Amino acid sequence: MSRSCISFATTLCVLSAQSVAVECPRNVELTIVQDMSGSFYNMVVNFLGDVEDEDHNLVASGPVKGLIDGIAARVGSAKVAYIPYSDKPIPGLGLTEGYGCWDADSMWPDYCYDSSALADAGGMTAVSDQLIDQVRAASWLGASGGDFPENPYEAMAYALVDPQVKWSEADTVDGLPVVRLLLAITDDLAHHAGEAEFAVNNWNQNFYDPEFFSNNANAFPEDPYNPGTCANTHDEMMELHNRSLAGEVLSPEDQALLDADVAFVGPDHWDSDVQPFVADVKNAPNCHLFEYPSVESLGDLLKQKNVYPVLGLSLPDQTEDGSGTSTFNLCSSQAGLEPDNGKKYSLEQYVKCLTYFYNNDFQNAGHDLPAIFAFDSNNVNTLVDAIATVVDNVSAGLACTTTTTTETATSSSNDTKTTVSTSPDTKTTESTFASSTSPDTKTTESTFASST
Repeated sequence: MSRSCISFATTLCVLSAQSVAVECPRNVELTIVQDMSGSFYNMVVNFLGDVEDEDHNLVASGPVKGLIDGIAARVGSAKVAYIPYSDKPIPGLGLTEGYGCWDADSMWPDYCYDSSALADAGGMTAVSDQLIDQVRAASWLGASGGDFPENPYEAMAYALVDPQVKWSEADTVDGLPVVRLLLAITDDLAHHAGEAEFAVNNWNQNFYDPEFFSNNANAFPEDPYNPGTCANTHDEMMELHNRSLAGEVLSPEDQALLDADVAFVGPDHWDSDVQPFVADVKNAPNCHLFEYPSVESLGDLLKQKNVYPVLGLSLPDQTEDGSGTSTFNLCSSQAGLEPDNGKKYSLEQYVKCLTYFYNNDFQNAGHDLPAIFAFDSNNVNTLVDAIATVVDNVSAGLACTTTTTTETATSSSNDTKTTVSTSPDTKTTESTFASSTSPDTKTTESTFASST
């Protein structure tokens, strides 16, 4: 068996994917919170790979079939849960019936967290078929997404306190250490505490402002609204509204049209006050009433539950040019990372940027940096190996005791390059690409797995 370790404050043992035995066995509990907004829907469907058998039953044929076994082959024992999330359904941030240019025939409602599929499996599971059922349930919960930033911190907070996940309370099971990991999969920056209240206030103050609707979400949070297909409706609404403001008494037909336009785009006023975030999964169905969690509170929950954070990052669909989203602008202006060839971000360059911001979030909150890996969402065959590798690396860092200094990790995917992730007791990590961090940030590591 091939084996190597990275010597950190606690030892990080790296077991080759070709190993036939586990030299450092441990019990890994992995909960995955999966972004289900439009940019990820196809990836989840392909990850599942459902086909109909001769009896018209759905049978998964995708890479998800090998996820639990792929992890267990490296660590000894693995349980996995899979939970979907999307944007917060609040004006300017997410879409649902009653605002945001909602069209029930062509849009899926946004939601913050939905673990209902865990009930049948009894929580995280070591049974592949039960995990497949969870992923299949997630594939039926596609979401539209209301803006470019995503909502991973809220989903992570709910997953940490959700009794349906069934994190173990013991530090050992069957004499082996328990390692708890929480993996958030996303393709953009995270929303932060205060942005929900800002969006509601901005919506209420500027609903009839033409610039509020004609601009898009690229400058969020200064302009947190992406009109999408609303442009024509908004123009009509503004024309009728301005006629009314000028003193014209609208005909019943025009007034009805204005009312319908406001209902489609609106509401023109959001009456609910945004309440402080509370880490109670019972609030998830009504998450539009609550603020985003702070990174500080998320970090406190992670420490309280003894769960280590992992981020899986991919490139979004909107990559036609380097100024396509607010994130691209921030990559350039704050992280100092320009698009490749001056126009389009590669997966490697884009994940460098996201790593910069996510590491800053956790560092500024005074918490350990998350382990980060990149993957190509257009090639889901790399995802199982990327997840298994980072789970192996991080869990070994928490559980192994043998120390050597070889800095090599191998991967089973063809030409897929992966490296080691952060150890929980140190801020030191390393990366296959140059990590962009603030001057006072210690070197950060990301695991990079892309198709070649």
